Amino acid sequence: DSVTEIVGYTFSGCSALTGFTIPDSVSTIKSYAFFDCSNLTNLTIPSSVTTIEDYAFQICIKLSNITYEGTIEQWNSINKESYWKPILATVVHCADGDVAI
Repeated sequence: DSVTEIVGYTFSGCSALTGFTIPDSVSTIKSYAFFDCSNLTNLTIPSSVTTIEDYAFQICIKLSNITYEGTIEQWNSINKESYWKPILATVVHCADGDVAI
């Protein structure tokens, strides 16, 4: 519960990681945090996240399902740097609907 950010390369190359729920205490996902998690398919992001930096999901070639535990309005207010997006995911599932990314 004391973790407030996921720093760069925290999960780098973690091919065993297929799904992950970010803890509610996290507010920032730093650049390259999930770098090359080639088997990551599902990610849950809590409403506590306020920043997602560039390349946070670089080479997460199977990441296609992102769930955000807040509303679409909250999702849209997150500071998302230009190159944060994973390759396959095209929508984020929010508590009150889906939003295109």
